[in-house]
Amino acid sequence: MEIQVKYKGTFSREMFLSIPWEECVGDYEKSFKKLRRKIKLPGFRPGKVPKQVLVNQYQPLIEAEFLEHNIQSYYQRALKNEEFEPINKAEVSEVEFKYGQTFTFKVSFDVEPEITLPKLKKNKLNVVKPVYEIDEEDVSITIEEFRRSHTKVETVEDGAKTDDYILCDLQETDSSGNPLIGRKIEKQYLRVGDSHLSDETNTAIKGIKPGDNRPISLESGDKKSYYMVNAINVERHNLPEVNNEFVSQVDPEVSDVDAWKEKIRTAINNRYEARSEEQFSQHVIDAYIQYVNPEYPESMAEAYLDRLVEEVKQSGDKIKDGKKLREMFRPSAIRNLKYYLISKVLVQDQNISVSSDEIDVEVRQRCEVNPDKANEISKYYRKPSNKERLSDELINRKITEFLKQFTKVRIETIKTEDLRKKELEHAHEH
Repeated sequence: MEIQVKYKGTFSREMFLSIPWEECVGDYEKSFKKLRRKIKLPGFRPGKVPKQVLVNQYQPLIEAEFLEHNIQSYYQRALKNEEFEPINKAEVSEVEFKYGQTFTFKVSFDVEPEITLPKLKKNKLNVVKPVYEIDEEDVSITIEEFRRSHTKVETVEDGAKTDDYILCDLQETDSSGNPLIGRKIEKQYLRVGDSHLSDETNTAIKGIKPGDNRPISLESGDKKSYYMVNAINVERHNLPEVNNEFVSQVDPEVSDVDAWKEKIRTAINNRYEARSEEQFSQHVIDAYIQYVNPEYPESMAEAYLDRLVEEVKQSGDKIKDGKKLREMFRPSAIRNLKYYLISKVLVQDQNISVSSDEIDVEVRQRCEVNPDKANEISKYYRKPSNKERLSDELINRKITEFLKQFTKVRIETIKTEDLRKKELEHAHEH
């Protein structure tokens, strides 16, 4: 077999294969015999039809049988010979085959690009590191969450007040108040004073008592719907007072309110510091991807996008439109592809690896952080696929630490007050 290779750009390859008749005649005979067993002709026993008769009548079928079963075989032999590893399905063209003559065809495919990483210098990567500035409101919010989790609920008869919850049935009506058959929502909660409800609706349900019926309207975008509220119960949530007794219940390790607040403040700071480091690491990787900016075959990008979209679909994402999903996630797929190409070379160049001992240490640390789930965590990482995933995570961590020495860091202070405002604006938009 003669093989001619053409390099079409950085990662596209073409192979022209020529197989002399003496090399492929054996495979042709196999195809002939296979077809001979299938064909039935009057006057001949199955499998006993004379060769020339079959050749005269079924030559195209014999050739098709040969091509179907042998193009891939010759292609694989050529790949092994040339040491190519295609990343996509090959395109076959220019097929020429005639009995007794040299068999030729062309295959086109892509290979993974070979990347040479540029040399890094100090301060070469410009990276923003967010640093979060918390305030007393963060502490207050956390305390309120603790209070709500220890709320004592009582059923009241004196009419719903602000922050009371109304357990009710909602009967949808037309604008005139006539009930719509089959449009009843049972046992729903409405909170008096809820910011998601209009002022008109909050006013309408304020003072409602068990057994009362009140008409309200609910808005969703430009749509306005009408309901009759049939009150079942009114619940008042009595929040506990924040004192030393309450603190001892929620956190026996601290002695008083001030110590508890300081512990909360430290925990919040730690959480935002972890968030800062995680984002900083991400920014370092992104800066390096942008710095190297490797080329890649479109076929590889499409394969990455296929996998990402499939993962999103399996996760239960509400967006089912495949085209829309591909548009949304294409930047992420390209980013992941570029990082794969870069990290593969960087790991080799810098001899980055992770030992079994390092994996064991990481698992132990995760168990210590979550002692209640230690057995579950340990069992999870005994599974080879999960252990491999953890190994990849640790390698990425080492890559990031290596790259950090070449960063020029700009600190960006972010106030948590601004984050809360953005979250509130987002909630109102949706």
